Amino acid sequence: MATWRDRLQPASFRGVPFDVDADSIGVGRRTQTHEYVNRDEPYVEDLGRATREPGLTGFLVGDDCFEQADKLIEAFEAEGPGELVHPWLGRMKVSIVGKATFKRDRREGGVIRFDASYVEAGELKFPATTVNTSQQVGTAADSLATASKSNFATLLDKVNAARVSVAAYSQTASKLYTAVSNQFEPFASLFTDAADFASQVVNAPSYVVDELFSTLDAMTYSFSGTGSALSAITSVFSSLRDSGSASTAQGTDAAGLQSATVQVVQDALLVSAMRTIAAVTVPVVSDTSQSGPTDPVSVPAVGSQTGTSDVEYDEAGDVIVPIDTPVVDDVLAARDDANETIWDMGLDASYDRFQALTTARQAIVRHLNEIARSGVRIVTIEPVEPIAALVLAYQRYGDATRADEVVTRNRVSNPGFVPAGEIRVAER
Repeated sequence: MATWRDRLQPASFRGVPFDVDADSIGVGRRTQTHEYVNRDEPYVEDLGRATREPGLTGFLVGDDCFEQADKLIEAFEAEGPGELVHPWLGRMKVSIVGKATFKRDRREGGVIRFDASYVEAGELKFPATTVNTSQQVGTAADSLATASKSNFATLLDKVNAARVSVAAYSQTASKLYTAVSNQFEPFASLFTDAADFASQVVNAPSYVVDELFSTLDAMTYSFSGTGSALSAITSVFSSLRDSGSASTAQGTDAAGLQSATVQVVQDALLVSAMRTIAAVTVPVVSDTSQSGPTDPVSVPAVGSQTGTSDVEYDEAGDVIVPIDTPVVDDVLAARDDANETIWDMGLDASYDRFQALTTARQAIVRHLNEIARSGVRIVTIEPVEPIAALVLAYQRYGDATRADEVVTRNRVSNPGFVPAGEIRVAER
């Protein structure tokens, strides 16, 4: 059984050793007592742990005690905090409080005694601001919805709907109906088919648009994984592009109605995609700045990279594997797709709609860039011969436990036989 003597450590300050006669330390809690009128008992507010203030009575002994004292004086007079090795509290980052007093007694030749008081030195920290890119996307989506409805009303004022036949609008209606059926099923259910949708748009376009945005506002967007969110976003942008692929309708009024409805449906699809993007959280990655390239906790598990919500913790309770860490390549591909598509939408937009689309595009790019920063990048390697996943993981990462990651990402049927050829693995 360890005794108190076993716990004692050689004392030093800034690497200069000394012996200790006695030591003390002030500890406790910082409190504020609140007393109230006509109330016998006060309320004591806890303000946190009190600053630790160790004190030491030490001595230097030996024929070179003067040289030892000179080094210790230099350490005491050095600027900034230093490391104190306390005999039983261990290593502490402290600053000297006031003056350390050195004493030499003629009757104690070869001995110099001193008293020193310290205070633990914390770090100077300032509040750091972080841009909420998710909220910016959501705000931009709301602004786009408002601008889109205003733009539609302006365009509709220039159209004489009485001159538009359902037949002239049918091809456009078919494209739009397919798009809203894929993304806004509750809205599409208001119509029996594309022909009914065309008839409703021609005869009551404002009603149809009001219902479209009402459905959009009633939809809920929850985060179930970056992988599924990126798939949903890709699907929305595919529907958005298809919705505008119909040939131009014949007749000025038919073409005007076509342009107005295509723009408003595309805007609604974009708003839906933006709300899905806004629901994607930016993963909080534990600090791995001190981790080497072979540190097994420096890259999340492959299951985490594909959308699972599992979290692993170390013994201290810190997150080892962040929630749903995205694959950088997938996020950047979605970002570029959105950037290009929205840019094309704005080429023939009115001023107000162009401004809303530009704000939306910039917000999406910022948010997806933040998500990508927390992701894992995938690279391709080519083993020259078949190799076991366990050996491949150890050779690349110095961590054989990541063999499952190699197997899962590449759908290897036999972990003991990863075929030669292109293999996708995490960069680090």
